[in-house]
Amino acid sequence: MWYINRVSKAQAELVASVLELLQSTSRNLILIIACLYAGWHFVATLTWPEKYLFDTWFVTLVVIPTCTFSLWLLPKHLLIAQAV
Repeated sequence: MWYINRVSKAQAELVASVLELLQSTSRNLILIIACLYAGWHFVATLTWPEKYLFDTWFVTLVVIPTCTFSLWLLPKHLLIAQAV
């Protein structure tokens, strides 16, 4: 898809469509990963609270800001948002 973006400089409509597709796909993947993590977090803390309570909250403090920052950055800088 990035190749199409570089090749088709004259076709602005195609470039806009490709960028919109990349953004929506990235947004969906970020949200799916965040939801899967939230589900795992709740199951782990409810099932094994004495074993995984502090570990899961530590990971949550990393996952939530990362997903939020990526979603905020997605419309502005697509490649950086995907790298985060």
